[in-house]
Amino acid sequence: ALMDVFLDWCANEQGLRRVKLEVFETNRVAIELYERLGFNYEGVRCGEVRVGEDWVDLVLMAKSLAED
Repeated sequence: ALMDVFLDWCANEQGLRRVKLEVFETNRVAIELYERLGFNYEGVRCGEVRVGEDWVDLVLMAKSLAED
């Protein structure tokens, strides 16, 4: 629900064309949520964050707000 409110606010804010985010590649639940909300996969930053003893990739995602 919070993401819906945030995206509505972004869509109504003049000058915003895209919303971008980064998410741990291990967080499949969040990635699936972002995909349902219209975010697209744009890339990956390999081994970007250390979590405990492991290095985790960051998935880069974005959603266009502009109507073409």
